[in-house]
Amino acid sequence: MEEKLIPDRALSPKTLQRQNMNISDSTGNSRHSLTLTAVSLIAVLSILIVFASPCMATPGSLIWNFAPETGKAYPPAIGSDGILYVGGSDGVLYALKTDKTEKWKYQTTGEIYSPPTIGSDGTIYVGASDQILYALNSDGSEKWKYQAGSSIGYSPAIGNDGTIYVATNDGKLYAVNSDGSEKWIYDSGKRFNSAPVIGPDGTVYVEASDDNLYAIQPDGTLKWTYEASGSVYFPPAIGSNGVIYFGSDGADQNLYAVRPDGTLKWKFKTDTGISSSPAIGSGGVIYFGTAGAADDDQDGYLYALNADGSERWKYTTEGYVGSPAIASDGTIYIHTLNSKLYAIKADGSLKWSADTSRTTTSVSPAIGNDGTIYYILNPGFDAQYLRASEGDSGGLANTEWPRSQKDNQNTGASESGSVFPSETQADGVSVSISESVAKEMDGTELTSKYNSGGFTPKSNVDSFNATIDINGGCATFRISSATIPTGKVSDLTLMKFYNTNGTSKEYSNYALTGPEYNIDGYWWVTDADGNHLAQTDDTTLGTEYFIYFVIKDNGSFDEDRDLGEISDPVAVGTSTSSGSASSTGCTLNPQATFSVEWLLLLLAPLGFRLRHIFKR
Repeated sequence: MEEKLIPDRALSPKTLQRQNMNISDSTGNSRHSLTLTAVSLIAVLSILIVFASPCMATPGSLIWNFAPETGKAYPPAIGSDGILYVGGSDGVLYALKTDKTEKWKYQTTGEIYSPPTIGSDGTIYVGASDQILYALNSDGSEKWKYQAGSSIGYSPAIGNDGTIYVATNDGKLYAVNSDGSEKWIYDSGKRFNSAPVIGPDGTVYVEASDDNLYAIQPDGTLKWTYEASGSVYFPPAIGSNGVIYFGSDGADQNLYAVRPDGTLKWKFKTDTGISSSPAIGSGGVIYFGTAGAADDDQDGYLYALNADGSERWKYTTEGYVGSPAIASDGTIYIHTLNSKLYAIKADGSLKWSADTSRTTTSVSPAIGNDGTIYYILNPGFDAQYLRASEGDSGGLANTEWPRSQKDNQNTGASESGSVFPSETQADGVSVSISESVAKEMDGTELTSKYNSGGFTPKSNVDSFNATIDINGGCATFRISSATIPTGKVSDLTLMKFYNTNGTSKEYSNYALTGPEYNIDGYWWVTDADGNHLAQTDDTTLGTEYFIYFVIKDNGSFDEDRDLGEISDPVAVGTSTSSGSASSTGCTLNPQATFSVEWLLLLLAPLGFRLRHIFKR
């Protein structure tokens, strides 16, 4: 109801005076009341801030320190339940809760110098100076022991089939079955300098004192060696495409990217010797540290390189840089010999730093699920302990290789599979694959099962289940093949198969000039160096190629109709028939010829005009 205004002339002067006085009194009382309320709120908030400030954690601040009963502590592993497993030079493996209270401890007959490794079933593996590999159950009871021939000073690695690989000081690589029985022994004849790591195809990589990276096949035979021009000490990182990244010290000072076949992809020259294992973050960015220019007290650098080996940025630190660890928000944690813990943003700027004691280990910090940062400090006088510090960046990142030895469990193993998320995605999109399986099928089998007449596969048929974090978004995936025939890229076809109705659909939109991450149904081919291939480019049988393809969540190439879920088999090959795929993409197809998409776009103004006429 509209308020009616009464003219002033309808009221007497005395009435007006009384009303004005009442209004003035009311306004004054209200203002006084509001002032008191504001003052009270400020006082209460001030008290809360004063009393709460001690409880407000500062990033990098101390939570607790842990030292063995005697001797030194060494870097931990973190179980899926958050339990920390810490070895000591006193020969004891400690199981600690996140508040530092002891769950159990196990006494070996040697000294433990390396981080333990945790299997998918919760078994803890740790080597000692007594030449024994110990396997312990999660309750601390002994599962089995394996007697090696020399002291074990590096973390074991665990293959996807459960095989445990351990390198010893006398240059032998042992493969041990999950029941503790011996599988095989490879003798390099040299001293190994690092823990082993495992590629997607099961190849085991380990560095040795002859400056070589050794590639050992899953059957224990030598695949190849690659010689650096300087000493190699720190375990490599492995990308989802199988490329091995490792650095050298001394006069060489290069970070190497070596393909799975043992050929050099690229190398990057640094200003000083490399002092860490690399880590791989989102988008395939490689992070690693370098030592001081002349001694440990001079500046070091944290480098960030693009996947093609070009420099993205470098950050100057105070001294020798240890191995980085990447948190879930992209923050990179490093610890330097000159007593600082750094948190560096993904753009290379400083987030924060905290003063600590010195460290002597190049192993990455471990990051708990609650964001706590765990790392080793060595203040001197034979003291060495595990520190827990406050973090503000979430748990460990879910990237290809977020820290040394791959993960908090120190498994050192790449994810196996045949389908991988592309290193680059559409803006804001994150993709993960929970399972992928490769199967050999010929054209006859595919025609029988999927009605794909005329299609001959030139790769495995790769099935996968994936999750995308943006419902309805576009996800880009990658498969590889070394059996593409000699010819032209234009000879190739990418085919999607549908299990529910036994049909298939051809990807008919090839990205002509470069990747198209935002358009459903697009695909393209690159060589092993990541160079985009035009349709007129040549292909050679026996050369490895990478095939990228885009699937829109709930689009025409996605059989799983649940939002956020993508699945179903794909294969690259040749076809005698042309497909009829169309782009239902996340953006309008910029390379399309005149089609329904463009017709609808042109008809849109006409529709608005007709709507305006009929509204009259």
